[in-house]
Amino acid sequence: PSEAKKHVSGKDVNRDDLRVVRIGTLDYNLCGCMHVPSLRYLQMLYISGFEKTTKGYKIRYIVGDQLLDCTSKRYKVLDEVSQTLAVPHLYAVTGVHRVINENRQLNRDVLVWKQKYYEMLAKELIKDHSDVVVHCFDDIDARSLSMMAQYVVKNYHKNVVFAAKIYDNVHIVVASGDTASFDAKEVFAQFAEQYHLKGGGNRAMAQGGGIYKEGMFEEIHQKLAS
Repeated sequence: PSEAKKHVSGKDVNRDDLRVVRIGTLDYNLCGCMHVPSLRYLQMLYISGFEKTTKGYKIRYIVGDQLLDCTSKRYKVLDEVSQTLAVPHLYAVTGVHRVINENRQLNRDVLVWKQKYYEMLAKELIKDHSDVVVHCFDDIDARSLSMMAQYVVKNYHKNVVFAAKIYDNVHIVVASGDTASFDAKEVFAQFAEQYHLKGGGNRAMAQGGGIYKEGMFEEIHQKLAS
């Protein structure tokens, strides 16, 4: 705009959008003027979109060297994608859908293997426990810990107290196996108060987490044993 005002100095031009447009070495002129004798001087033109304004329509386009540069960058990205997916450019979308479907199948397989793991581990856990199954994990996430507790309660009707160290945090799940004297919410509340855990639940199942404390698992075992 500052350059444009120099071209119309001394004239009363009430235009806030007045500006100078430079098109390579072809033209340097005020916006709205004829910049090139013919579109063939631009070599190529791509209309990327448009929007309606109060004065009409504003058209977005790319031309000349700018279009070549933009196309080159996009082609490079497409080439990298095609190499990664091992498919030609025209089948890049098909390759993406293939990867998505394979990922979904892998997730389904993971769930199946997790269920088998729960079944095997549950049989081992109930061998050395009577009413309350207590176990601390260091290789399981919070969601899997909850599912593991639900499996033991449902299939073996045991009370459960499971804890898992997840990086610097801890997650505790307490579940009741239909034992009238075992209130999962009350048991969890004791741990929550002692270790400053956040969470909650009901009589059947309660869970939550917080910062892991050294020696925490040993204290949980001792507390439940007494």
